[in-house]
Amino acid sequence: MHNLFSIKKNSYISLLKENPEFVKLFLAQALSRLGNQLHRFGFPWIVYDLTGSAKMMALNFSISLLPNLLFGIMGGVVADRFHKKKVLIAGDLIAGILTFSIVLLNYNHLNIYYLFLFTFLLSTISAIYLPTFQSVLPSVVNKENIMNANSFFSITNSFINLTGPVIAGMIIGFWGPFINICINSFTFLLSAICVIGMQLKINNVEKKSHENIVQSIKSSFAYIRGTSWLLRGLILNICVYLGAGSIGSLIQFYLRDILQLSGKMIGVSFALFEFLPMFLMGYLTPYICKKFNYEKVMMIGSFLYSISLILLGFHLNYALFILISMILNASMVLLMITWQTMWQEKTPNHLLGRISGTVLNAQFITFPLGGFIAAYLVNFLSIPLIIMIFGIIVFAALLTTYTFVRNPVLSEDSVKNITNIK
Repeated sequence: MHNLFSIKKNSYISLLKENPEFVKLFLAQALSRLGNQLHRFGFPWIVYDLTGSAKMMALNFSISLLPNLLFGIMGGVVADRFHKKKVLIAGDLIAGILTFSIVLLNYNHLNIYYLFLFTFLLSTISAIYLPTFQSVLPSVVNKENIMNANSFFSITNSFINLTGPVIAGMIIGFWGPFINICINSFTFLLSAICVIGMQLKINNVEKKSHENIVQSIKSSFAYIRGTSWLLRGLILNICVYLGAGSIGSLIQFYLRDILQLSGKMIGVSFALFEFLPMFLMGYLTPYICKKFNYEKVMMIGSFLYSISLILLGFHLNYALFILISMILNASMVLLMITWQTMWQEKTPNHLLGRISGTVLNAQFITFPLGGFIAAYLVNFLSIPLIIMIFGIIVFAALLTTYTFVRNPVLSEDSVKNITNIK
């Protein structure tokens, strides 16, 4: 195991040393992720300061979800039709200006409706930015390094997710939420500077075609229907995110009401079953994918994920709960890194943005949907039973996709026609 971690450490160092463009992309991604953590804590704080209402905080959160649901696929079209680097720079700069505008308005001129508008606009930018960012990676690193790059992103994200809330809380505690938002605006500016200096290896702008936006979206759907590995992966992705939404909405109830944990122990538990699996699987996933092909890894990850959810439906002691939850989150990370690498490697370059937008849109819809369904079912069923039901859904999806979705719906010639740049 020590040799394995040494090998992965050397491969990451090599990637950083030999590819300065990846370093710039990595810094932009890290700054963006940190900015998201600052935003995540700063905006609700200001909403509460302005209104004193938990309902308004919930409404602001709901508004932040809308653009991802409405414009996620559109963001993929933008990524394919325009130069990805320019889209990323524009997104960072506009987001930086918007967030800094909130600082300038301050409490004296800022009202809740302005804040709702800023939330909607920033989330709209994010809906366009994210598909572009995910689809630009194959233009920065060689195909054989995409897996290592995604794994490295996963490891750094685990650290930022752990430390980001602490940093945001300290900034708000010492200097207030507007300084927190001000720093957030500078992270956008720094991210834009990183992207400005980045050189892409391949031309990623879709050649001019006579397709309108609707036809462009239909082309991407046709490609998904006609590509069996992509269709299987998308179905599994949807079901896994439904399960993730359910466990995400119920986990604190599970810890407090069933395991009877204190607030301190809940914090320790989250660190154990969230941070550690993300960190470990970031290292292990490339090694696993060298032993098995991507689709087998997807099958293994989905199987472990579904079985873990089902087992959480039984009454467990604390040690078993932590162990199974660690397997659950580890299998989720394994799935997501493998899935993202697979479509980034295999999708034709001029379709990458639309496929990325479709994948992200599916995640943005199914994750909160799983949470809403689970929250509704609490009125009728026990929490362990609800979690078990979602585990059964994921297991059924695994069996169904690999039993019935074997051959592409469209002919090989039809798929080739879609993938040809017009």
